[in-house]
Amino acid sequence: MKPIQKISETAMKKGRFLGTILWKCRFRREIILKNLHIAFPEKNMKWKQNVGKKCFQSIASVLFQFMKLPACFHSGELDEILKLEKGEELLDKYREQGAVLVSCHLGNWELAGARISASGNKVTALAYRQKNNRVHRYMHKIRTSCNMDVVYHRDSMRPLISKLKQGEFIAFLADQNTTSERGIFVDFFGKTAIAVDLPAKLAVKLKKPLLFFCAVYDEKDHQYHMRIEELKSDSEMNRPEDIERIVTLYTARIEKAIRQHPEQYLWFHKRWKTRPGTESSVY
Repeated sequence: MKPIQKISETAMKKGRFLGTILWKCRFRREIILKNLHIAFPEKNMKWKQNVGKKCFQSIASVLFQFMKLPACFHSGELDEILKLEKGEELLDKYREQGAVLVSCHLGNWELAGARISASGNKVTALAYRQKNNRVHRYMHKIRTSCNMDVVYHRDSMRPLISKLKQGEFIAFLADQNTTSERGIFVDFFGKTAIAVDLPAKLAVKLKKPLLFFCAVYDEKDHQYHMRIEELKSDSEMNRPEDIERIVTLYTARIEKAIRQHPEQYLWFHKRWKTRPGTESSVY
């Protein structure tokens, strides 16, 4: 067994152990089950509880793999744990022009971002600042060690715009709740949800392509598999009135990916927290 493969499998085993403990401790279990009731009303409670437990196992595995990410990146062996099945030609096509990248908290998004960077692309990601300064510095160090820049929420967005103008890639995780001022209400699993619209606004304003990427784990071969798809080219949907259409487009694509692998999604986030008008909270 190669060292990199061993690191990946060890992380999965540790993740399953820690995830099971978190589930048994009932950490955010009510939120998880509420989200699953909304997204999969046709499924029974046994199925939802199983998905909830596996959700924790998946996220915990991502955490353990994240700590080893710099070693995987600098060894040049990311392909040993992640296979890019589709989209290498898109990375090549827009390497000098730049693009807006959109993904979600499904599978291993950190590994996916590092893989895109390893392909020779300059990537800047928008992320949330961690409340604990030590944790924040640690996570920032890991991400930047993989040749990625990071811009944080509530900081100026000018660096993102500048990077995109310079022909670099900027990446968003566009599946979390936000305020009504920062998003557009669209359908998500049959229920209205707020979706961040900044990726769409930048793609329209600067006439840049918008790509969707996602890396999910396959238990059969013990590897992650990533696909990159073009949702908007640089020559289409460049009018202000196209923004809502683009947001709807990538939100639907995110939903499709989650439906295919619900056990690998971060279900303990209050995705439907912001409600339109006077509609009451669902949590």
